[in-house]
Parts: sequence; C-alpha cells; structure tokens
Amino acid sequence: MKKKIIIHLLLATLLITFSGCSFIPKDKDKVLVKVGKKSVTVFDYKQALELAKTAYPHNVTQNPAEFKIVLNELLHDLVEELILQNAAESMGVTISKEALKAEVDRIKADYPDNTFEQMLLENAIPYDAWEDRLRIQLLMDKVINEALIKNVVVTPEETKEYYNSIYLPEHGGVPEEGMTEEQITKSILENLKRKKAEDAYEDWLGKVQSQYKIDINKAEWQKIISQNAG
Repeated sequence: MKKKIIIHLLLATLLITFSGCSFIPKDKDKVLVKVGKKSVTVFDYKQALELAKTAYPHNVTQNPAEFKIVLNELLHDLVEELILQNAAESMGVTISKEALKAEVDRIKADYPDNTFEQMLLENAIPYDAWEDRLRIQLLMDKVINEALIKNVVVTPEETKEYYNSIYLPEHGGVPEEGMTEEQITKSILENLKRKKAEDAYEDWLGKVQSQYKIDINKAEWQKIISQNAG
C-alpha cells in the first residue's frame, strides 16, 4: 500500500493530440502485460513512464543502471494495479458516479478559479484521462478498505498502549488543540487499523496475485529496456 496510492495517480494513460488532430501510435493496442482480464498496453506504459519520471531526479535517465530500476518499478506498480482491479471485479467493488463526482469536487476546491483545468492543460493531461485515473485510484482504495482495513481488529490493550505512547505528556504527546476524547479515540483506532492493514498488505496481495496468471510480453518489454536503458 505505502506509496502505491500516490503512484496510482501518477500512472495516467494520456492521449496525444496535435493541432486538434489525434495521433494514434502504432503501439496503442500492443499488450505489454495482462493480469486476469485486465491489461496494460505498450502505449499505456510509455505514457505512464513520462509521468513517473517526474517523481525521480531529472538526471536519472542518464544512468542506464538506475533507470532500469525505474522501468522495473513502474512495471511492478502497473502489475499490482491490475491485480487490484481484478480483485475489485471479483469482490463486486465499484465506484459510483456520485462518489467520483464528490471526490472531483473536493480536489477542485483546493484550486482557485480555473487553475485546476490550467494545471491539467500545462501537463498535457486530458480531463477525461485524469478523471478515469482518479476513478481507478478510488477503486483501489476501496478494495483495500473492504479487504483489509474493515476486517482489522484493534484490542482495548492496543488502544491504551498507543494512547500512552503518543498522547501522554510525559512521552511528549500533545493532542491537537480542541480534540475531544471521542475524537482522540477515533484517531487512534484509524491509525492502528491503517498500520495493521499496511503490515498485512503484502501477504494479502500475494494471495490475491496467486489467483491470476500474469503474462508479460517479453519481446515488447525488452524493446522498452533497450530503448530506455540499453
């Protein structure tokens, strides 16, 4: 889970347009990796790579060994996303239009006037592509919540231990000003559940992954490696 939720938002499937005319690349439909019923094309990967580069030092592409690690990390993240999408389908987990709109409105509220649309434009991200990636992001969060967080059990002893180590003055703990005991308890439960879910995530993901066949187009993957880190 850890950094994955953030990374999912970076992996946008972009559409390239020039002067109002659509440019369809030859690798648009070439499948790079397939997990269960879900797949990612070579085009999807290349566009995700362009955005993923922004999370690394600008000179990472100049070091073939380091950049090869970036390429593999991105492939791993995309495979993980496909596993979670398959899990969502098998669990019957979906994101309603209302839930998606509410999250879109919440994000836009952080941007004054029309600066949100301007931000997308400056980064060459079509709105529809961004919204679809947001939907998938919400879907992943919901799968993790349904499969892990909701099933976490926190004992009274764990709650007390957490409170003593975080909030008692002798341990340097100071609750946020104005927080009630009820709010503190709720915060403790949320933090403990999240921590337990994170600890259980890798094992859970491994069990889910074992249910699906992962097919990587080795020929296309080697092309990507040779073109970027050869």
